Amino acid sequence: MSTTRSAVQRRAFGDFVRSYRAKVAPVAVGLPTGSRRRTPGLRREELAQLCGLSTTWFTWIEQGRDISVSPSALSRLSRVLQLGRAERAYLFDLAGKRDPDQGQDEPDVIFPAIVACVEAIDAPAYVLDRSWTRALLQQGSTAAIRGLAGHAGRAQSAPLCFLECSGADVHLPLGGAGTPSGRGISCGQRRTFR
Repeated sequence: MSTTRSAVQRRAFGDFVRSYRAKVAPVAVGLPTGSRRRTPGLRREELAQLCGLSTTWFTWIEQGRDISVSPSALSRLSRVLQLGRAERAYLFDLAGKRDPDQGQDEPDVIFPAIVACVEAIDAPAYVLDRSWTRALLQQGSTAAIRGLAGHAGRAQSAPLCFLECSGADVHLPLGGAGTPSGRGISCGQRRTFR
């Protein structure tokens, strides 16, 4: 038996597909507009044909029925509906599936404004991406931040920070003016602050 949350999620999934189906103009996907269109956007039959799926399947989705949707079918649907990256992620989230193309995009881009900000900082600085991989290192920072010297290139900072004693020095200074309130507990080379 389905839970209330999954019924609400199925209804939201159906509403999402229906609203985006209505936004896609037939001309945008290579179909003739025709003189007698009472439906804004694509008809269910047209969407089904373009996605290579059945019209009944789309009817059931829009009705919020409990049906299984494959990731490949969702990929085709997002392509035909011309969804952006965030909309595609939301579609897969509503369907409760993992996007097979997620993470295969272009690598994270470091915008010139970010590079300029890092270079303008008077102290050693670097930028981490979403997987804690060092994406940008200010020139001269390697010598100033202990622990980075042995980890050249785009080293992943999470293991460096949490698994190696010298990695603690990368993120936490060992005394002096840079420490918050100057109080801390020393554990080997690690230092934690209270």
